[in-house]
Amino acid sequence: MQTTISPGQSIRQRYVAQKLNLLLDVMQESKRGYERIATQSTDKNFQRALSGLAIECGQYINELTNQICSLGAKPSFEKNKDQYIWNQISTNIKKQDDILNACYGSERIILTAYREVLNDPSVLHPLRQMITYQLNGMKYAFVKVKLLNTAISA
Repeated sequence: MQTTISPGQSIRQRYVAQKLNLLLDVMQESKRGYERIATQSTDKNFQRALSGLAIECGQYINELTNQICSLGAKPSFEKNKDQYIWNQISTNIKKQDDILNACYGSERIILTAYREVLNDPSVLHPLRQMITYQLNGMKYAFVKVKLLNTAISA
């Protein structure tokens, strides 16, 4: 049996998919940047931490892509133009502080993008749960980088 969707539901689904596509763009850009920074870092611990951030982003990209498709929309696929994060924050790494500055700056932008989706009343509970656990996962990944910095600096 095929389920019909009301015009109101269809509009809401397109709206939510558009919000998710913006978050998807931010996550795709984040992943590219963390991969670039990891390859430039000479510290193996920071390389692993940044690779972990990139892997986390990759997992969430897949989940967001599937969710967008389930809403009947097309996911925005990898754009190579940095417009959210890395046009504002340098990925040119010369020292450890550059890595930390890039992570702190990108963290603010990513968390803001997640909160924008979560603060939207159009996002229904199951999707809200997924976005919340992704947000918490990103927070945890950033905490690992900060702890690594604290351990190295001590």
